[in-house]
Amino acid sequence: MLRFADDTNNIKQMQFLRRDIAGIHQLLDGCKCIPFKKQQLKYFYVIQTLYEQQFEMYRKGVHTVEDRIVSIHQPHVRPIVRGKARSKVEFGSKVHVSVIDGISFLDELSWDAFNEGSRMETYVEMYRKRFGFYPGEVLADRIYCTRVNRNMLKGKGIRLNDQ
Repeated sequence: MLRFADDTNNIKQMQFLRRDIAGIHQLLDGCKCIPFKKQQLKYFYVIQTLYEQQFEMYRKGVHTVEDRIVSIHQPHVRPIVRGKARSKVEFGSKVHVSVIDGISFLDELSWDAFNEGSRMETYVEMYRKRFGFYPGEVLADRIYCTRVNRNMLKGKGIRLNDQ
């Protein structure tokens, strides 16, 4: 594995963190009850997971790991690579909202990245379940206008308006 000057500092920091985590575990082993407040315990668990992720990336020589933690305070937040010129990565939840006659329905909320276009049939079926019939027309962004989705909508007698 190729090493850079920054690697030495990163390795040292990971060793310090591993030592500190082990020291905290030793102290906890001597306690009858956990002396942490709820928030402190959460941070301790998150920091241990973060250490494990960093160590795994170092060991494998990669820069990504599944469900990567990017915030100790909000460990559920995931980076979403968007590829936009202004900001290549965004943070926060992704939502899918259907607007029907001016009323908004939250169909999906996720902290993980997902491709909305691949879930068109699910959203159409949710509409049918809510109202008892399929919509006559769907207005959708271009991401939804795949060949598979067009054929699925055609098969159900639904017009696609892709403005």
